[in-house]
Amino acid sequence: MVSWTAGIAPPRLLPRPEGHAMETDQADILDALPAMVLWTDLNGEIKFVNRRWMQSVGFLGTHETRFEWRDLIDPQDLSKFFEAWQSIQASQKPGEVEVRMRNLNGDYRSHLLQVNPAESRREIPPRWYVVATDVEDLRRAEEGLRRKAIEFQRMVNTISVPLAVTTPDGDVEALNQPALEYFGKTLEELKGWKASDVVHPDDLEATIAAQIEAHRRGTSYNVESRHRRADGMYRWYNVLGMPLRDQDGSILRWFHLLIDIEERKCAEQALAVRERESRHILDSIPARVGVYDVEGNLVAANKQASELSWIPERLDWRELCHPHDVERSERLWNASLNAGTPFACEYRARVSDGSYRWHLGRRVPMLDESGTIVRWYGVSYDIEDLKRAESALQESERNLQVTIDTIPALAWSARTDGTAEFLSKHYLDYLGMSSEQAVGWGWVSAVHPDDFGRLQAIWQEALASCRATEAEARLRRFDGVFRWFLFRVSPLRNADGAVIKWYGVNTDIEDRKRSDETYRTIVETTPECVKLIARDGTVLQVNAAGAGMAGVRHSGQVIGLNFFDFVAPEHRDRYREFHERVCSGMRGDLEFDLVNAIGARRHMETHAAPLRHIDGSLVQLGVTRDVTERREAQDRLRRSEAFLLEGQHLARMGNFSWIAASGEIVWSEQLYRIFEIEPGSVVSLEQIAARIHPEYLPHLVDMVQQMEHGRRDFEYQLRILVADEGVKHSILSLIAVRRTRTSISAQSWTSFMPGIR
Repeated sequence: MVSWTAGIAPPRLLPRPEGHAMETDQADILDALPAMVLWTDLNGEIKFVNRRWMQSVGFLGTHETRFEWRDLIDPQDLSKFFEAWQSIQASQKPGEVEVRMRNLNGDYRSHLLQVNPAESRREIPPRWYVVATDVEDLRRAEEGLRRKAIEFQRMVNTISVPLAVTTPDGDVEALNQPALEYFGKTLEELKGWKASDVVHPDDLEATIAAQIEAHRRGTSYNVESRHRRADGMYRWYNVLGMPLRDQDGSILRWFHLLIDIEERKCAEQALAVRERESRHILDSIPARVGVYDVEGNLVAANKQASELSWIPERLDWRELCHPHDVERSERLWNASLNAGTPFACEYRARVSDGSYRWHLGRRVPMLDESGTIVRWYGVSYDIEDLKRAESALQESERNLQVTIDTIPALAWSARTDGTAEFLSKHYLDYLGMSSEQAVGWGWVSAVHPDDFGRLQAIWQEALASCRATEAEARLRRFDGVFRWFLFRVSPLRNADGAVIKWYGVNTDIEDRKRSDETYRTIVETTPECVKLIARDGTVLQVNAAGAGMAGVRHSGQVIGLNFFDFVAPEHRDRYREFHERVCSGMRGDLEFDLVNAIGARRHMETHAAPLRHIDGSLVQLGVTRDVTERREAQDRLRRSEAFLLEGQHLARMGNFSWIAASGEIVWSEQLYRIFEIEPGSVVSLEQIAARIHPEYLPHLVDMVQQMEHGRRDFEYQLRILVADEGVKHSILSLIAVRRTRTSISAQSWTSFMPGIR
């Protein structure tokens, strides 16, 4: 076991060994090498350090200067080096170890030490040669690439559909999480896969051909193919391949986006089956049919076509076609006539109201036994709605593209100390700054002075806690106008969980802010109570009207109290159940009594709906109005109606109303009994006349005329015919309630007298 000295000793001269001349020649050779070289004896003691090595550590001594490992290697790496050296020495084979070594400035840089044993030759004893290679820049570059790879993988993982990244040679470089989950493999496993492992055999040739052609031409490709899922099932995907180029136009990598179109494909297949069936039926029994002679002239049209376009027989179809579509339609029609092939064309045709609508015209030839065309049958489909839908879809797609290209969010990133590292072009354009002006803390000059302190405090708290956060502040636009933005920021962590960068997005909320102010004004001025109640009953927010209902002056006196305490004790359990249903996601309404702070009891009607609160919980958003007066009026009305019904029953009186304008008649139950008509049946003047004694019919006619002329408050005595040829004497009293409704009461004041006419 070799012992090593832990302290740092000053260099000292070594004694000249035997064979010094030969070693001097070898030293000259090693000094000429553009590398750091030393050798040691079998015990690991350094015997020679070449000039390049001495220069790198800042020692200007001679070859006789003695070095120890502690003079060269970072003390923190000495134990690691000694352990590796002993392992190499024990194996008697070449080896290597990476340690940090002192340089001319006293700093430590990573070096790769390659150790190789040398056998004794002539007068040179056996030794170990050590070559040191500076790998500090390489390790830093590798770390930079690793971080970029992590950032790149995070970026592709944000895409919600499967995404694969390949090199220009077609090798798999990366897949996002949705792709790994779909295929059920790791990235390393998928790197070894071929297209034939994932693409359906029936789609493989077309898929490969599309990719090869895209790689050859350097253009994007779009192909539909089925891809095997982790469970072995295949699903249809629309694969979009796009090249990523550098500034010189060279392709750096390919992005392959997989959009699931399984449902669309199933729908298309089902639609294709239905279209085949429908086409067969329509070919057999077509609608809007036209009949043409062998020269292409319209000779007849069915009823539907005639009604649609006012087509008389033998009218030239060109007269119905839009002038801009005549030449194209006629050219295609003539081509079909000459070739004897079916005709299909889209054109605008005039319909019965004189307007033009898009149609799809199809015409097929009818052959005789010899195969000669004797007639053409055509059918026309109205595709105006389809055309409009296509136009609307195209416009929608254009608008979507414009929206994507002009998303009004301001993206940025910051270092761990909080200074801005990157601002997006949209952000810079908004501020009217260059990147050099905005990075660091330059962008804060655009923050509104009233918001700066609060924004800075929130930002510093996020940096200290290493947690995502958000804040609202105003930013000055390039033209000097301040607008409200929502700042959202999240940390990026390394494999150890340490924050290495911050990413943020600022969203313009100016309109929302103004809308919130308007909403608050509306809520505060509405005469009804608007409130937010937490699940435990705590009042979170309430407007001025709610404070008034609670019997206090200000809403702040209600916030924080438990609303259940205001509910009358006998209604409290029912209100709790209602509140729990609302906080579980249901809407509802409820009437209950409220006892306010001054002891006043009022009857309330509330309408409530669930609302997601800022903390993520569901709370009750309720609108409550005081309906005490309405409730009291309803109670009085019900009591009056009950008294009226009881009085009519005791007095053998009934009443009915008649709306003169419509003839509608509504009877009371007592009147049905007086006239001995089935209760609930519809009553007309004819039925009433049939029950009136003939001698009294003139009175009925006069009564109707009086009511139609607006006369009020009069009485008639009538006799009513009832069963068994008996009669009842009745008094009809009329009261005109309003212009269109008349109320009449009837009283049967005699007993039933059978046989009296």
